[in-house]
Amino acid sequence: MLPHFQLKSLAQEDATQRISVDWFVHAHNVYGKFGHAEEHVLPTTFGLNQKGGMNSIELDKYIKQAILPLYPDVADVPGKRVMLKVDSGPGRLNVNMLATLRLQGVYLAPGVPNATHVTQETDQNYGLHKSIYRSNLRRLVEARQDRRKTLSVSDLPLLVFGGYDYITKISLPSAFEKAFSKERNLQCWSVCGAVPLTWSQLQLNQVRHEVMVDGSAPTKEAKRLRDIAASNRFHCEVLAYHGCFSQPLRKEAPKMKKAVPAITVPQSIARIKMIKKAKTSGQMFTPPVANI
Repeated sequence: MLPHFQLKSLAQEDATQRISVDWFVHAHNVYGKFGHAEEHVLPTTFGLNQKGGMNSIELDKYIKQAILPLYPDVADVPGKRVMLKVDSGPGRLNVNMLATLRLQGVYLAPGVPNATHVTQETDQNYGLHKSIYRSNLRRLVEARQDRRKTLSVSDLPLLVFGGYDYITKISLPSAFEKAFSKERNLQCWSVCGAVPLTWSQLQLNQVRHEVMVDGSAPTKEAKRLRDIAASNRFHCEVLAYHGCFSQPLRKEAPKMKKAVPAITVPQSIARIKMIKKAKTSGQMFTPPVANI
């Protein structure tokens, strides 16, 4: 995707929102193809709102004004559809937006909360991106302090895309170029099992692995846990044979819990209708009469 900056503005209306022209000095364009027939030079996008965050309104505007133009031939037909993977933030359940996008052939796939670092490809890129960004921020702050100058919002593109700072005369590397290069993207997509399409994300250490109740292990990490548990059991038995109290050292591999049997039964549709029609407390306990 193209870089998108979500900035803070105190303006109450879109017509009165302003951004400094200095912000565009270091805001690079991106050279890519996306849904176009040929490669294009596409601009970095930005949005403004009072909190500087991505809410339901800004998400709708961002998709329509920044993402859809990347795919001019998108349509709800085979080979022309676009799946957009997002995190679990606000606005992802906006029914009007989802319906409009679906009619155009865009399928919005919200990520599972607290799991996007495993299932979403872009989250894999951000580790390197944040490291370089923070290094740039530290260098720029120290250089500006030496000259008794401060940082502003207009310096954000410089920290992300790198370049020459005309105030301090220092050059910064591009965090975006290194973290989101073609080679880096393919590597991150492979980790998440997106390109090629595999189950590789289930092998990551961040994923909880469990041994089946019957002792089988469906994943490589689960097999490793089962082997560790077997080794632990063996050595604890050896310690117990020599008279040691080995119980505190025992540890079993996490096992998938059996389905807990239900102990409640939901109200029937007929009962719910009777409760809604009840005008007295006694009528709420009257059994519904079946239509004959």
